Amino acid sequence: MTDVDDVEGITSFKLSFSFGDSIKGAPIKLWNISLQYDPDSKTLVSIPIIYESLARHK
Repeated sequence: MTDVDDVEGITSFKLSFSFGDSIKGAPIKLWNISLQYDPDSKTLVSIPIIYESLARHK
């Protein structure tokens, strides 16, 4: 794995992905996870993981 301090030429980036899960009769679960690179501090900043549970209406 590459250390962030060794990466050159990257000004900033953001990685984000979402996925959902549903079981019959259960609430829908949604996850949204994001990572962002902060060029000023040369660190990866973890943006809070968002979790939502939505009730299914019949």
